Amino acid sequence: RDLLKKRILYGMIDKEINQRQLSQCVGLAPMTISKIMNGNNTTYDTAKKIANVLDIDVFELIDKEES
Repeated sequence: RDLLKKRILYGMIDKEINQRQLSQCVGLAPMTISKIMNGNNTTYDTAKKIANVLDIDVFELIDKEES
């Protein structure tokens, strides 16, 4: 879960966007992004949307040990 948070954070830094901007681009509430970053599970589709906004491969957001 920490890996997911780090990868999202690094992606946001690279894109120079904050959590609110990410949530707007993905089409989710800021609280949902916060929950995902704090360890709540997410769907593949949501992870894919986040990955697309951050221009990273969705599998970089998925912890292979949890799959």
